[in-house]
Amino acid sequence: MKTSRTFRAVRAHWAIVLVVAIIGLLGGTGRAALATPRYSSTASVLISVADPDEGAQQNYQSTVATTISESMNTYSSLATSGVVLNEVDSRLGLGQSVTQLAGRIHPSVPLSTSIVEVTATGDDADSAARLANTTVAVLGDEIVGSGMKQGSGSPALKTVIIQDGADAVVETGPNPLTGGLVGLLVGLVVGVIIALVVESAQRRGTDDSQTRRGAHHQEVVELS
Repeated sequence: MKTSRTFRAVRAHWAIVLVVAIIGLLGGTGRAALATPRYSSTASVLISVADPDEGAQQNYQSTVATTISESMNTYSSLATSGVVLNEVDSRLGLGQSVTQLAGRIHPSVPLSTSIVEVTATGDDADSAARLANTTVAVLGDEIVGSGMKQGSGSPALKTVIIQDGADAVVETGPNPLTGGLVGLLVGLVVGVIIALVVESAQRRGTDDSQTRRGAHHQEVVELS
């Protein structure tokens, strides 16, 4: 019943639906086309076992490797910690809070690897790449500095940056095609709602008119 009512409203007021849908299409496309572009950059750091000290235990390599494997999620979370981001802010001179920087940084660990990938966003390609690179550099220093130590006190971990953020920059701004499709969909929905409202108002007006005519006819009959 509700579907047939909607169909009747759209059929009767298709021009309204069409106009509103076109407005939505143009609005969505224009908004996406005029939006300020954003960029993202991904840098990666590899965590591995440091060269053993002379006289290190025979199981040194396997023990440290196991610890690294079990700690990857911790290392990833460390990328958005105050310890790392305060140093990142200091090196880049951004003047941003930990919360603000954390909103621009997205760390992840590829499955079954000892790699932390850090994707950073920025208003331009250079700022995104610098933020990604600085974050993995500080993260690597923190992992080594606060991680396992060998008997001599030297670090049991080492880190190597394996991807420069400048080599993995992509534009992430709104796509005009996607924006247009979303606008079209919203326009269609709004257009159908307007058509239903107009149809309901017209039907109510028709019913009221028929009621008045019926009452008038009854009065005439009674008078005669």
